[in-house]
Amino acid sequence: MNILRQLHTTNRSLIIGTTYKNKFSSSLKIIQNNTNYLRRFYSDNHTTNSNTTERKDRYKLIFQYRGNNYDGYQKQNNKGEPRGNTIQKHIEGSLHKLFNTNDIYIVGSSRTDSGVHALHNTCHFDVASEIIEKRENYTAKNVIFGLNFYLKDEDIVICSCEKKDMNFHARHRVKEREYQYRVLLTGPKPDLAYKVPFIQDQYWIVNGAKYEQGGPTKQEISLDFRSLETYFRIDDVREACQYFIGTHNFNNFCKSDLPERVSRIKTINSVTVEEIDLQQDQTISPLFFSTSKCKEIRFTIRGNSFLHNQVRIMVDALVKVGIGKMNPTYLRALVQNPNMRYPEKGSAPPHGLFLTNVVYYPDDVVLEPPSDFDFDE
Repeated sequence: MNILRQLHTTNRSLIIGTTYKNKFSSSLKIIQNNTNYLRRFYSDNHTTNSNTTERKDRYKLIFQYRGNNYDGYQKQNNKGEPRGNTIQKHIEGSLHKLFNTNDIYIVGSSRTDSGVHALHNTCHFDVASEIIEKRENYTAKNVIFGLNFYLKDEDIVICSCEKKDMNFHARHRVKEREYQYRVLLTGPKPDLAYKVPFIQDQYWIVNGAKYEQGGPTKQEISLDFRSLETYFRIDDVREACQYFIGTHNFNNFCKSDLPERVSRIKTINSVTVEEIDLQQDQTISPLFFSTSKCKEIRFTIRGNSFLHNQVRIMVDALVKVGIGKMNPTYLRALVQNPNMRYPEKGSAPPHGLFLTNVVYYPDDVVLEPPSDFDFDE
């Protein structure tokens, strides 16, 4: 709890010092930032620190969701402000109904943005042992069935429930997170607003027409209306993928308004890209009657943790390499020089991104205490 004492001491000294210097307004802003930091800290550790005298059981959940209709995973944004329609809110609400108590909070392994999907996300929650013991022959399978009943109107499904030791922590014991990003190459008709209604909310569709680059500039990139399925430079993309691997300062590949106290140093274990031919003999495929042949480009990125928007910004750069708007050596320079100017910086749309796996250290591995209490995205 030393970090809490330090923050409270900082707040107290700021109030005294700035009042004396008559700079109270600037002090309030700093205090508010620290208060939001504390709020996120308490939220992350609520299940461990609340009612410590009461005997509790800890459970780990694996769950999936389709992110299009949600305001992201976590109930609070980076400023500690409440969000509305979130994954965390719905899972906690279902737990409250299932166990008839409001004193249950979940701690997630990975916070995803609005529109991002998850095929494998995890969390843990604590529930009073007395509640479980009063329910005869109550098992983890009952938890799965009960939660899915209350989530039946949501695009969220609980896949697994496992009772864990109280030392297990859904976020702090993560060894590796895996994300996949899916790009659908189509084209090349610029006069046709190409749509694939059944899957367009699961891919970033890039065709022969101009497309809008993400990021603050909203710059439109005009292509030569050629078939990207034919001309996408996959070998250049594979070369560029290798430059991300290792431990680097990813200042050029994260959200620009990230707080300074958050370290930009991250380790990427692997970045791969594969071509997937979707034009198979499947008459019920959404792409079967497509006027042009389509191909999926799938990126898989693995690392312990990621900065806010890091994966989507990395994918945006790799797609630029693929369409010839950036060369691999320029991308390498951006990785090696974190303060290098990057005017072309953009972010791939959220709906093409999937959290696909969360890997944990074995239970018997002793880990160092976490150095900070911020969620990575």
